[in-house]
Amino acid sequence: MSFDFPSDLIEASLTCKNLREKLDALPVDDGLTREDGTPLQRKRTAKVYSAEETAEIERWRAERLAAAKLVVTHPFWESVQAEDRMKARAALKHHGEAD
Repeated sequence: MSFDFPSDLIEASLTCKNLREKLDALPVDDGLTREDGTPLQRKRTAKVYSAEETAEIERWRAERLAAAKLVVTHPFWESVQAEDRMKARAALKHHGEAD
């Protein structure tokens, strides 16, 4: 099944993906635990960030959130039959990837 995604929806989806990759590439200290020994997951304290770096990371997070909101609420989804929306969302996620 093929979908004719609008360019702004494709761009927002790619923005989400690219910013997620940047955020996921930040150093993670997997060795931290709570006082009861429970591990803290994805705690990003492996590096102390400067004020400029912290501001950039916060900008990435805000930009990713805005792009994700656009993807989720885009009017395009109303044009897709309800039973095909999951397939369409999966197709968008992989749009442009080599088969």
